[in-house]
Amino acid sequence: MLFTKSSEVKSGLHIPLPQEKTSISQQSLLTSEEKVLLLSLARNTLETYTKTGTSQKLDHVTDKLPLRLKEKYGVFVTLKKSGELRGCIGHILPRTSLFQGVIENTINSSSNDRRFPPVDAKEVSDITIEISVLSPLEKIHDPVEFMVGKDGIIIRKGPASAVFLPQVAVEQGWGRAETLCHLCQKAGLSRDAWKEDGMEFYIFTADVFHEGDRT
Repeated sequence: MLFTKSSEVKSGLHIPLPQEKTSISQQSLLTSEEKVLLLSLARNTLETYTKTGTSQKLDHVTDKLPLRLKEKYGVFVTLKKSGELRGCIGHILPRTSLFQGVIENTINSSSNDRRFPPVDAKEVSDITIEISVLSPLEKIHDPVEFMVGKDGIIIRKGPASAVFLPQVAVEQGWGRAETLCHLCQKAGLSRDAWKEDGMEFYIFTADVFHEGDRT
C-alpha cells in the first residue's frame, strides 16, 4: 500500500540493526543555522543532480561546515510535491557524515525510490524538502513501549523488515495498533504479525525540519 500523503520510508530487504540493546540518549538538537545549511545543501544537490546527473563539488566549503554536520547520524531525506510524497530514502544507522548523508539521500530520493519515476528538473521548483536526523536505535520488547507521535519504529522478523519515521503515524491519523498493522503490511507480512512471537521492535526519535520552517 502506498501512503502518498505521508513521509513513508522505503522498506528494504534487509535493515542492519544493532545486535545489543542501545539506549536512546537525549539527542542534541541541531541549531537553526545548521538546519538551514542542510536544507540549502539538499536544495542545491537536487537542482544540480536533476540538471546534470552529478552532485555538486563541495571541496571549497567542507572545511567551513560546523563540526556537528561532519559527525555521523542516521538521516532521511523526504521530497514532497504539492503535499504528496515524491520520494523518501535514508540511512537508519549512522554510516557517513551528516552532510554527506543528506547529499546521498537527496540524490537517492530523487532518482532511486522505486515507487516513483526520477524527479525531472522541471519539477524541482514544485518540490519541498524535509530532513529527518535520527537518534540511536533502542530495542524494545513490548510494542506498548512504542509512543505514537514521538517514536519512529522498525520491525523485523526473519528477512522481512520495514520502518516508519515518527511523523508517518501522525500524518495518517493512526494509533499504535493501526501503525503496527500497516508496518507489517509494508514488510510483506500479515497485518497482525506484530502480535506474533519472533517479531523484533526498534524505536528511535528524529529531529524533523523542512523548507518553510521558521527555525
